Formats: sequence, C-alpha cells, structure tokens
Amino acid sequence: MARATGRRLIPMVLLAIVSCIAPAIAGEDDQGTGSGAPSGEDDPTRPPTALDLRFRFGDDITKKQDEKQRVTFRSNVRIELSKKWLMGLRFDPPLVASNAVTMGNLGGDYGYGVGRPLVSAFLANILNDRWAYAFGSQIVAPAASGKQFGSGNWDVRPFLAVRAMLPEISDGSYFVPLVRFAQTFAQADSGRPQAICNSRPN
Repeated sequence: MARATGRRLIPMVLLAIVSCIAPAIAGEDDQGTGSGAPSGEDDPTRPPTALDLRFRFGDDITKKQDEKQRVTFRSNVRIELSKKWLMGLRFDPPLVASNAVTMGNLGGDYGYGVGRPLVSAFLANILNDRWAYAFGSQIVAPAASGKQFGSGNWDVRPFLAVRAMLPEISDGSYFVPLVRFAQTFAQADSGRPQAICNSRPN
C-alpha cells in the first residue's frame, strides 16, 4: 500500500519541481517583447526563438484507467531567410508519467517514458506592414516509449495562416485566421484513420 502511494506521489513531486524551474528557464522571443508578444501558435507569421516548459494532465474517461501527466520541453527557432521571408522550427519532446493499463502494464502501475514527439516547420512571408501569411506543417510521431505513453500513429497537420494588422483599432492589433488539416497517414492502433479540418481566428 505504501509503495503504491509513493508511486502516485512521484508525478506530483515532478510537477512541483517543474512549476518552480519553468519560469527560470523559459525563454523570451528574439524580438525581446516578453510574455505579451504573440507566440508562434498565436501568429505563425512572426515565429519566435524561445525555450519553455509546459505541463498537461489528461485522464481518458473512456478507458478504465489512463492518466497521463506530460512535461513538454518546447523549443522554437526563428531563421531569417531574407527581409521578407522567415522560417519557423519547433520541436516538442514530451516526458510522460502514465498509469494506462496495457498488455505490458496489466497492473496499471505508473511508468515513465517519452510520449509522441512533435516536429514543425513553416515559412512566413511578410508582404508589407499590414499583410503577411505563413504555411507549413506539423508531424506527430508515435510514442517513443510504447503504447502506455501515447498513440502509435503518425499524424501530419498542414496549415495556412494570414495576418492582417489593424492599427485602426489600436497600436499592435492584428487578426490571424488559421486553417489546419490533420490526417493520420500511418496507423498502428485499431479503428478508422482520422482526418480533421479546423479553423480559428487568433
């Protein structure tokens, strides 16, 4: 009983450590605008150079037992190809604590490993002071440490975004509609391949 309780406490201790050190090592974007600046997710036409830690807890209620606590080391790199063209690169390797019941973990014990890494590359073209657009794709690989830590599928997520600056509203205001298509192109898990298209205004 004491051993099981200890196993459950380990992810909480890791979370406390991450919460303490994340502000110390989180990077600002290369424009030096700090936390208020748009990130590569908010506005891919202005890719940042930054390093940060992100924590996420998930509990799949459709399964008997499948809690996952993820710590993701997100690395963003901005490359200036010319005055008008920028390249953005992103790499997300997630460390996962999971008690999912699988063929290799019938007892539902907490295990620790690497989840599904994400790699992203995109180009941004600055047309003028008002207009810019970006296009690229993300690729999500299977969980590196096995099914207990995530899906075994390969996913590709191409996207297109257009930015319009709106100085008429206020200085620095902008609008970025983004369209993304997600497709499973190599499926290890059972079930039908998924294809999802979504859009959002940022």
